Amino acid sequence: MMDTQKEKNYHKSKAGSKMEELLDDFDKIKEGKVVTGKVVQIKGESLLVDVGLKTEGVLKKEDVTTPSGKLKVKVGDKIEVFLEKREDTFGRPLISLKKAEVAKTWDRIRDAYTTQREILGKIVKKIKGGMMVDLGGPDSILEEGKGLAEAFMPASQVGYPPVKDLDSVIGQVVPLRVIEFKPKRNIVVSWRLVIEDEVKKKREELLNRINIGDVLKGSVKNITKFGAFIDLGGIDGLLHIGDITWGRLEKVEDVLKVGEQLDVKVLAFNREKEQISLGLKQLEPHPWENIREKYPVDSTPTGRVTGLLPYGAFVELEPGVEGLIHVSEMSWTEKIRHPREVLKVGDMVKVRVLNINEKNRKLSIGLKQIQPNPWAQAKEKYPSGTRLTGTITHLAPFGAFVKLEEGIEGMIHVSDIYWTKRLRHPGQVLKVGDQVEAVVLDIKVEAEKISLGLKQKSKNPYEKYFVGSNVQGKVVHLTNFGAFVELEPDIKGLIHISQAGKEKVKDIKEVLKVGDKVWTKIIKVDSQQMIIDLSIKEYVKAQEKAEVEKYIEQEIPETTIGEIISEKLDNSENEE
Repeated sequence: MMDTQKEKNYHKSKAGSKMEELLDDFDKIKEGKVVTGKVVQIKGESLLVDVGLKTEGVLKKEDVTTPSGKLKVKVGDKIEVFLEKREDTFGRPLISLKKAEVAKTWDRIRDAYTTQREILGKIVKKIKGGMMVDLGGPDSILEEGKGLAEAFMPASQVGYPPVKDLDSVIGQVVPLRVIEFKPKRNIVVSWRLVIEDEVKKKREELLNRINIGDVLKGSVKNITKFGAFIDLGGIDGLLHIGDITWGRLEKVEDVLKVGEQLDVKVLAFNREKEQISLGLKQLEPHPWENIREKYPVDSTPTGRVTGLLPYGAFVELEPGVEGLIHVSEMSWTEKIRHPREVLKVGDMVKVRVLNINEKNRKLSIGLKQIQPNPWAQAKEKYPSGTRLTGTITHLAPFGAFVKLEEGIEGMIHVSDIYWTKRLRHPGQVLKVGDQVEAVVLDIKVEAEKISLGLKQKSKNPYEKYFVGSNVQGKVVHLTNFGAFVELEPDIKGLIHISQAGKEKVKDIKEVLKVGDKVWTKIIKVDSQQMIIDLSIKEYVKAQEKAEVEKYIEQEIPETTIGEIISEKLDNSENEE
């Protein structure tokens, strides 16, 4: 009996303990809190949910139905609901699914604010000063966008860099940072802070792994006169205009546009200053490699005129390979004062490669060499000695220029006009427009010069005078240093005072006067310089020698040699 009583007492005690636990759990269910319930029945348009109270709470079926009519829950599912009252007028718990979602959403937002973790939100509309964002959680069994919790996002916090067209982001679901939180009153969020954190993280990752020579992917962020800034994903690098292409580039916009994706090479890197210099052209081989194979001397490539300067024109044969056409290499026949007379920027021209300087990366090219050289043709057409007719185009102190054909001029030097006259200026006998017949003296193809002569049409009269011959002339002019003797019209010789007599002469006027006819010996002839030097002294010596030789041959004993010479000289003077 005792054992049976003890057993009864034990079970009674255990039942009482269990009841106390149930009552204790029952007391823990508080109004105004989110509680977990179990769907126990779905009937008609209602759901019965057991939340641990004496009776079940009731939900509308439409609260858990998708727009297509499909139920989101089934009997036995556990769901969280908001307990508004433990008992309504009918003694049943008053529960709400939507208010549970609201409560959970605000709890989630509070937690995000406290921990500064990211939270997703949907941008729903634009208002004054910024945007309204729906923070209804994506984990809700309610349809998204019911406005469970709305937040304000200032325009300055809409993206990074800040989005200019706010309408363009309406409808987007974006990660956010809660920067101000007042429960059930006010929430302020920032999209910008999240992006900046991501950028910072990526920048640190990039800075830790980047090396000079690396090839990175990036996008053109913005463009300036001196280059472009490339977003490498967390940090910007500078792509200088000089490192974009091997060729000449006037404007960055000609080859790049904002937003363009491209590969770039790291040229320099300062980790402390977070500065990165990038190159685009360095991804390609330098265009001067194998330059002689691509553009050998005398080859005739085609290029585009990229620049004009007073001394020449630059022609791009390919990006990074430019040649210079000097103004002297533009025309065989015209004197080009400035390249713009024959070329303009953008012209496509065929050129000839003249010289390659690989060390200084300079290419000399010519334009005129594409056409036959008219000066070389002229050398064949007008060999030395050819007589031709031309028109005098202009005069210079040193000579007269004669047009022979279109673009070809020759020059008559002032010294080649007369054999016997010295002219100070060709204008003394010639004028512009005169038609003249001239003789080709020489053609220098490289110098592009043709030498002409007028006097060469006749024989040089000085060539008939030889050193050692005796000539008679008339004294026409006396100077301190000698006497000028006319041998024939326009041809004169000079008797230097040292050659005026056998004995030393102190004053030329003591032995000669203007009008005297004298015999002399030629001691020097320069037919080109029109110089003939004469000597009375040498003439007398020659005469004396001749008389001595004649005396020796005739043997005249009664007459002395001195008498014979004196007699001969007297006879000569009497003949004059």
